[in-house]
Amino acid sequence: MLVFWSLAALLLAVTLALLLRPLLRARHVAAAPDADAAAISVYRDQKLALDAECADGVITAAERDAAVTELARRLSDEVATVRSAQTDQRGQRRAWFAAAALLLLIPSAAVVLYMRLGNPAAGEPAHAAATDGRNPHEIADTQIVAMVDSLAQRLKARPDDADGWALLARSYQALGRFPEAADAYAHADALIPDNAALLADYADVLAMAQGRKLAGKPAALAQRALAIDPNHRKALALAATAALEARDLDGALAY
Repeated sequence: MLVFWSLAALLLAVTLALLLRPLLRARHVAAAPDADAAAISVYRDQKLALDAECADGVITAAERDAAVTELARRLSDEVATVRSAQTDQRGQRRAWFAAAALLLLIPSAAVVLYMRLGNPAAGEPAHAAATDGRNPHEIADTQIVAMVDSLAQRLKARPDDADGWALLARSYQALGRFPEAADAYAHADALIPDNAALLADYADVLAMAQGRKLAGKPAALAQRALAIDPNHRKALALAATAALEARDLDGALAY
């Protein structure tokens, strides 16, 4: 689940970066708040100077008028630039407000939509199992036991199912229920003749059921298996162990 949330956070960060980057590009325009007034004041001073020069005969009236026209044009350009800068500043403020709104809304909307439409508990099987006080491994074991018990019930109605008895025997063996496994192997042995592997497993389970001792019927089952297949490895190991229990060292080494 940690991987899922990490990837989700990464995707969310990339999405926000793509959306916010165009909004937050800085547009720096140097403009004083009173730039309009300053430009007009300069224009007024220069016009007065031109009027004075014209009155003193330094320039002609036509030259003064041309100079005043040029001053007016430059004043118009400066005022337009200042107002454009002020408009850009207002636009920049609006962009910051929009960025802040997106930064709050998008993650919130993503979480709300996932909680409503997604499955937050899908990646937390352990937590889900803990809510009812059970361990997930205990749940799996319980299900296996239930299936094995169901098979045992079916075999009561179909006692001639050789494969079913063999499967039940191995299932009981895997669960450590050795007496029940030995009983199931006995049923399978009666239905499946001359099967060295089945006899070796039967001998193994029966020895576990009688305190890990091979003396008696387990040793006899191992010998039956070896009569069918003299090279069966498990049967040889069981026969060697039985000989060792009986302190027959030479026989154990031979097996």
